[in-house]
Amino acid sequence: MVKKFDWYKADDEKVHFKRRKPTSAKIKHGVKPGQVLVILAGRFRGKRVVFLKQLDSGLLLVTGPYKVNGVPLKRMPQKLTLATSKIISLEGVNTDKINDSYFRKDKKKAGSKEEQFFQDGKIKKPEIPQDKKDTQTEVDAALLKTLKGSLEAKYLKDVFTLHNGQKPHELVF
Repeated sequence: MVKKFDWYKADDEKVHFKRRKPTSAKIKHGVKPGQVLVILAGRFRGKRVVFLKQLDSGLLLVTGPYKVNGVPLKRMPQKLTLATSKIISLEGVNTDKINDSYFRKDKKKAGSKEEQFFQDGKIKKPEIPQDKKDTQTEVDAALLKTLKGSLEAKYLKDVFTLHNGQKPHELVF
């Protein structure tokens, strides 16, 4: 059966679409600031990290801390993390100045790609700005105060792996 329309719009009339403003993703159930997460993909796959806060874009702000397991302040999508039951206190950790613009890359200088990559025949390493290094050390120092003298630092340093016969959906951790 075909629906009968009482009115048809004119051909020259513009169509106005309703646009929704994008909202940040809701955080996974059971993920709270200070919770230990396992990274499931990427360079730091299998590493345990501490969840600090959710950014405006919906991504999660996590850190190793860098001195413990080598994971810097990093944005991670929620899908690429696995929550554990371990929670670490975030007393003294200040993440107010860290937002999505903190991770924005600087614009490249003009010139050929070859000139940018090579400098006098040597491969040029990208340099990390000093303010990012300072922010990382501040966050790490505050986290290391709470980790000092406990087994949690060793827990964060260990890499998460599955062995033969282990079923991930049956694990409780």
